[in-house]
Amino acid sequence: MTVAPPQQADADRARLIAPGEPPAGAWEIASRHRDDPTGFASPADFTLGAEARLAEGSVYTLDPFTGAVHLVDVPYSALAGEPFAYATQAEGATVLATRPYSGLMAATRPVTGLFSIGRCGSTLLARILTAAGAQVLSELDAFTTLGHVSRRWPSDAVVQAKLTAMAHGVLGHIARGTPAGPLVLKFRSQAMQAAQAICEAGVRPVLLTRCFDDWARSTARHFPDDPVEGRIDALQRGIEDMAALPERPVILDYDRLLADPVAAAEACIGPIQRDRHDSIRACLNDHSQRGTALAEPQASVSDDDIQRARDLWARQANPRSLKRLGLDHDLTLLTERA
Repeated sequence: MTVAPPQQADADRARLIAPGEPPAGAWEIASRHRDDPTGFASPADFTLGAEARLAEGSVYTLDPFTGAVHLVDVPYSALAGEPFAYATQAEGATVLATRPYSGLMAATRPVTGLFSIGRCGSTLLARILTAAGAQVLSELDAFTTLGHVSRRWPSDAVVQAKLTAMAHGVLGHIARGTPAGPLVLKFRSQAMQAAQAICEAGVRPVLLTRCFDDWARSTARHFPDDPVEGRIDALQRGIEDMAALPERPVILDYDRLLADPVAAAEACIGPIQRDRHDSIRACLNDHSQRGTALAEPQASVSDDDIQRARDLWARQANPRSLKRLGLDHDLTLLTERA
């Protein structure tokens, strides 16, 4: 992570605390250009054309420093159950609209937030929850943006309050626009660093984790361009942020998800009708990321690579945070609590 100079950080904070009123409008999408299909959503993904109209749609991303929320004309109903909502939005959008986030109305609806360390079965769990009858929206990048911003000012109460207000607005838009059923938001791993703001907006947290060695191997294979130091630093900060929540999250791990997917789903959304159990278990027989940009590994990994990751984690892991979450040093559960 690049650290901004103090003067720039102060200027950015001032813009965040008191953003201007962004110009509202909607435009046809003339072309799209996403070089990285897994990249974070941005209005720069599109070249805009003539003015258009957009009634509702879905939140694509937001800019906390200008107070703008960007929406596309893909309804939440078309995103529910998709592996990666941001990809479905980017591919299917024909209109992009900009509005002030302050114009989004809060709404009351129970929401479960699925946080994860990444490469730990969260896409599989999302598919299982869909089979269980939940409305699952996976990796909306408005929440990823909140994680990126929160990381710069993690202990700044004024900043966190502003991010909570933004999360309230986005959650309200989602709650009103998503079909009936248990609502689950699955986040990218970077959203862990905005867990405080997201959960204060009314989200019940669940954290999915995985044995450290398996996590390190999978992340290295699928994201070979990300330095291991950055991966470990993000993991450490995310674990600390989840441990700092006033309400300790429900903890699930990948091995127990595979062993009893029905129990894992019920830990997230409560009792599930028995006639759905077979469909839930059948999710284990398919590749949950089949057909996506993350379906196949991008690199091989050596034992030395894993040992280097272990050494970095041994130096950076926060034992108190792990203990509060009920996790051992290798990120497995200390007890049967789930």
